[in-house]
Amino acid sequence: MYLLTLYMQELGATSVQIGTLVGIQGLARFLMYIPSGIIAERYSRRLIIIWTTFATAPAAIMYALAQTWWHLIPGLILFVVANLGTPAYSSYIAEAGAPNRARAFALIYTVGPSASLVIAPLCGGWLADRISMRLVFVLSAISFLIATIILWQLSERPLVRSSTAKTSYMGALRTPIIRAVALFQLAVLGVLGLGTTLLPNFLHDEHGLSLATVGNFGSIAAVGSILLSFAVGRSAWLTAIRAIALATLAIGLVCVVPLLTGNIWILAVAFLGRGGLTVAWSLFAAVLSDTVPMHLQARAFALAELLGALGFGLAPFAAGALYDWHHGSPLLFAALATPALAVVALWIERRFVIPSMAERKLEASALADQASHSPPAEGMANA
Repeated sequence: MYLLTLYMQELGATSVQIGTLVGIQGLARFLMYIPSGIIAERYSRRLIIIWTTFATAPAAIMYALAQTWWHLIPGLILFVVANLGTPAYSSYIAEAGAPNRARAFALIYTVGPSASLVIAPLCGGWLADRISMRLVFVLSAISFLIATIILWQLSERPLVRSSTAKTSYMGALRTPIIRAVALFQLAVLGVLGLGTTLLPNFLHDEHGLSLATVGNFGSIAAVGSILLSFAVGRSAWLTAIRAIALATLAIGLVCVVPLLTGNIWILAVAFLGRGGLTVAWSLFAAVLSDTVPMHLQARAFALAELLGALGFGLAPFAAGALYDWHHGSPLLFAALATPALAVVALWIERRFVIPSMAERKLEASALADQASHSPPAEGMANA
C-alpha cells in the first residue's frame, strides 16, 4: 500500500487530513493489540493467522470503492484487524524458527514481503498512472485471498502455557527487557513513521515525481529490505538489536537525501535504506524471542507491538501538521532523531539484551541437566 497516501490526496485530502487518516488507522492498530496477546494465548494460532489475513481482502475492496477521502475510514480500520494476528504470528515463528530466530523473523517478516514489494510498487505505480489506482486495490484484495489459501496449509502448534507462572500485561511490563524493548519500539516507530508517512507526497509535490516513479522507489526500498535481512541472517556480529540501529540510520539517510536533491538516480540509491522500516519493525520480535521466557512471549510481543503501534499511530498526526507548516520539516526532524535512537539501541543491547540472553541460556542448561538426571533419580526412588 505504498501509494495509499497519494490515493488519499487524489480523493481530495489535505496533508493534515492525510495525517489524520493514517493516524486513525495507527490508533485503531494500537487498540487491536490490547486483546491480541490474550487471544494468542487462548486460541488456535493457526486459525488466528488465517482469519486475520482474510480480513484484509474486504478492506482493500473498500479502498477501491471510496469516492472521497473520508470513505476510506472503514477500510483503514478493518485493515488493522490483521494486527490481531501479530502475536500469534510472532510466537509461531519463535517456536518454529529456533535456534536462529533472528534469521527466521527476518526471512518471514521482511524477505518474503519485500520480495513481493519489489514487483508490486512497479506494477501498482504503472497501473495507477495508466488505468486507475482503484484497480491496484482490487488486485491487492485478490492477492490477500490467495495468501489466505496458502496459510491454510499451516500445521497446528500447541499453545504454550506455564504451570507455575501467571502471565499478564503488568507482569510483562515489570520484566526489564520487555519494558526496555517495548518503549524503544514506541520511540523508533514514532520517529520512523514521522519521516516516512508523507515521503511519497514530498517527492510528488516538491520534486514533481510521477506515481510510477514513486512506485519504483517502493520497489527499490523492498530490495533494500531483502539485502539488510540477508545480512542479519549471515552475520554473527549483526545481532537483531544492532540491525535495528543500522535500519534506523538508513531511514535517517532516506529522510536527508530528498531534502538535498531531486536527482532521480541519487534518490534511487538512497531509497535502498527505506527498507529499514520493515526490517526494524520485524526484528523487535526477534529480540524478544531470544530474551524472554516462552510463557511470556505472547504478551511481550503484544505489548511491544501495542506501544509500537501507538508511536506509529501518533506519528502521522505530527507529520501532517508539520508538512502543512513546511513540507520538509517531518523529514528533517526524523533525520535528526535517528542517530540518537541508534545509540540507544546499542545501550539496550549492553544493559538488557546480553544479560537476558545469558540468563535464558542458563535456564535452558539447567532444564536440560534436570531432564537428563530425572530417570536415574526415579529408579533410585523405586528401589
